[in-house]
Amino acid sequence: ALLTPNGPLGPDAFNHLARGVISLRQHGVHVILVSSGAIAQGRIIRQLADPPKTLSASQALAALGQPQLMSLWAQALNPLHIAQFLLSQADIDDPLRSFNAQRALYELEEIGVVPIGNENDTVATDEIRIGDNDSLGAHIARVCHADLLGLLTQVDGLYTSNPERDPTAQKIEIISADQDVSDHAGGSARDGWGKGGMVTKIRAAEIARRANIPTLIGHGSIPLLDLISDPQRGSFFEVEHCAPHPLWQRWPVHGEVLISEESFNSLRYEAPLLLNAVLQVNGHFQRGDLIELSVSGHGSTQRIGRCLTAYGSAELKRLSTGESGRSERDLKALIGDGYDGPLCYPLEYVLYP
Repeated sequence: ALLTPNGPLGPDAFNHLARGVISLRQHGVHVILVSSGAIAQGRIIRQLADPPKTLSASQALAALGQPQLMSLWAQALNPLHIAQFLLSQADIDDPLRSFNAQRALYELEEIGVVPIGNENDTVATDEIRIGDNDSLGAHIARVCHADLLGLLTQVDGLYTSNPERDPTAQKIEIISADQDVSDHAGGSARDGWGKGGMVTKIRAAEIARRANIPTLIGHGSIPLLDLISDPQRGSFFEVEHCAPHPLWQRWPVHGEVLISEESFNSLRYEAPLLLNAVLQVNGHFQRGDLIELSVSGHGSTQRIGRCLTAYGSAELKRLSTGESGRSERDLKALIGDGYDGPLCYPLEYVLYP
């Protein structure tokens, strides 16, 4: 609803929000946008006053409106470059697809591109759809281990009741990690353009909280930098101060890679785990599988953590000669066309205490 011409930000909505993203980028903050609006843009193109009544009509309008949505973002965010990525619940739940999404987002961040995500409405059905972009944003925050989930809306935070109907309603500025505020959620947007409302925002905050990611709900008219600098201008969902649990902690372990002690020491500084660290490979696994990491030193081995591997065991066994320190040129020759950089990036490994 924020992105429609008659919404609270008016026809300048895209430019206003883009200025906030550009400002954050100038302050060294990496931003991933999750943007609704494909179906709304499809309705605007077709001059439809009423929202679609069937799933197939929604899918068709999403396909029509998505290019226009991205074009508007590209114009507003210029000179920054943007990239589109579309996800469904199946992409979040599947280990390999989730892994591939994480790798793509990591690479986009490395080259300075702003990723813009949306649910893949054209193919999503009721059985597999996430259903709202608040929840999608929370899932993406989990996938990329974000520091903050921000949810922009038409009100300036969560209230004890609907402030449009109850003059005594009070804004809840800080929600503690163990506080249940589900009773304060209102319904969906009433203008026929948005969907979700405060119910889905509280649900998204809970998804993010389980991954130890705080959530900030605020009005879309507040400049993003101002909102993040002063979270009490919105509603801030606190989290426990503990290490986040990776999205993939529940997945089975498929094998083991033994690395050099020198490479293990570099991981303590959140460096990528390079392929020239591989000494030995045990088990059978594929790209995107969860594997154990062990370190070899002083005549013994010790398990040090886990990672999502960018290579299958068959490829890695070509490297497992018990030696480390090969050049990238040699690695490419051994791996062949499947060469894809490091074994894993910092986002993809977790070290045991």
